[in-house]
Amino acid sequence: MGKATIQLDGVEIETELGNCSARGVRVIVPAALAPEKVPEANDTILVRMLLATRWFTGVCIYATSEQDGSVCIGIFFPNPYEQNHIQHWLYKALKPGR
Repeated sequence: MGKATIQLDGVEIETELGNCSARGVRVIVPAALAPEKVPEANDTILVRMLLATRWFTGVCIYATSEQDGSVCIGIFFPNPYEQNHIQHWLYKALKPGR
């Protein structure tokens, strides 16, 4: 799906974008960039997708440390206004012949 940047405790981290929908994303933080403190449920996480020009405010719904040292984070976007922006971005990003 691509790359995304997340912001945890004021630190920007480049991630791999796993699943993505207008209501949430799953990101994978590589082991080399994994934060010391794994986010917990209800922590606020800012997310910027590769082609998006703005930050979206998300809420951590889960975070797991994987065996390879990477961290997988599920993020929900509770704001309907931002969900509409993400849906529009997804439509443009996935539109055939773009």
